[in-house]
Amino acid sequence: MSSDTQIIKTRSQLDLILKEHKALLIFLSSPDCNICKELKPRVKRLLEDEFPKIQMFIIDAELNPELSGQLKVFSFPTILLFFEGKEYVRLGRYFGMNNFRDDLQRLYSLFFNP
Repeated sequence: MSSDTQIIKTRSQLDLILKEHKALLIFLSSPDCNICKELKPRVKRLLEDEFPKIQMFIIDAELNPELSGQLKVFSFPTILLFFEGKEYVRLGRYFGMNNFRDDLQRLYSLFFNP
């Protein structure tokens, strides 16, 4: 995974990204979300260290409320995990990193180590 995390700004950009990447994680947040500020680097580090084939993208809900609404995300942070363009995991607000890691491992193994 690249160390640069890309920001999604439009629906058309999101649709293109979903087609181009076999596995991706979208982290939706807002600037005033303190949990988001703590969680985002932890999620990024987890992907880099253990799940390098999953690309991370960011959607800032304050800058793009329409896109957040289209994704039916109204609380932050929210994590959406996609494989082959399909949403497999949706986690919102409060969740444990261990359970999140277990979900990632199960799906990662399914898609990358059949």
